[in-house]
Amino acid sequence: MRSFIIVLAFALTFGAAGARADRPLSRAEVARLALAISYLGCAGGRIEADDDGYEVSDVRCRDGNTYLLTFNRRFDLVEKVED
Repeated sequence: MRSFIIVLAFALTFGAAGARADRPLSRAEVARLALAISYLGCAGGRIEADDDGYEVSDVRCRDGNTYLLTFNRRFDLVEKVED
């Protein structure tokens, strides 16, 4: 339950502060991306969305590096490139 609350709080903050997109993002999309990013051991970032999927830049991961993450429309990680 505690981790769900943390992910939900992160998702709401992540969506409000970091969302900039070619199209508006739903809360569900932001929550799914936040969850996918947290599973990778990462946090934060700025979201850009288009018809092909999502790019999340400035994502800080456990290794201390910053990455650009690309996800498809099913929220599967497609690419992870150091920023």
